Amino acid sequence: MACNLTQLKDKSMLSFLKKKFSFSLLIICFSGALLNSCVVTNEPQPIVAVTSLTEEKPIIDVCFSPEGNCQSIILSLINNAKAEILVQSYSFTSQNIANALIKAHQRGTKVEILFDRSQLTARHSQIHKMRKAGIEAFVDLVPGIAHNKVMIIDEELVITGSYNFTHAAETRNAENLLIIKDLPTVKVYKRNWENRYQRAKDLNLQDGITKKLIMHKKPIKPKLTL
Repeated sequence: MACNLTQLKDKSMLSFLKKKFSFSLLIICFSGALLNSCVVTNEPQPIVAVTSLTEEKPIIDVCFSPEGNCQSIILSLINNAKAEILVQSYSFTSQNIANALIKAHQRGTKVEILFDRSQLTARHSQIHKMRKAGIEAFVDLVPGIAHNKVMIIDEELVITGSYNFTHAAETRNAENLLIIKDLPTVKVYKRNWENRYQRAKDLNLQDGITKKLIMHKKPIKPKLTL
């Protein structure tokens, strides 16, 4: 596979970078035999495979928005999920992604969501719609802002990056999205998700916790049992 770099057109800057970072670039491209070659190209590369497609090595695909059409990749992975989709979200306003998760839930795929408290009252939030459809979704209360953007699908792959599940992330913002197929990495993400989900579930089941969060503009501090 190739490491794709946008070509620098400023000759003085290019000369400087060649002198200062050529050795580092070689290390990045060849260390650990993760990449076979490094190619400079003028064309934008929205989706880039950065590892070899072998059983021994991780498979990592990268998508950049807004030019990369990242949402279609997410939708395809959701639509092809068989057993489970575990989600961590900060801002979740994408109707397309919400609808895909609802359809996955309706066909028997387990869908569970952790989300930031802001989505209880945020304009265009899809959380209430997904809850109404029967999807378990809990506020990730501790320690502060739940800023993760993660999907773990079928214990086979992880979707993560700066990309929120929003229309703005798809059409306006400069975002990155990683699709990681590597069992050790997936296990680490799932273990973290399960720990946070159980704690969130326990806290959310306290009497009136969701109602209190909606009514209070300032974050409340629920009692913790550790």
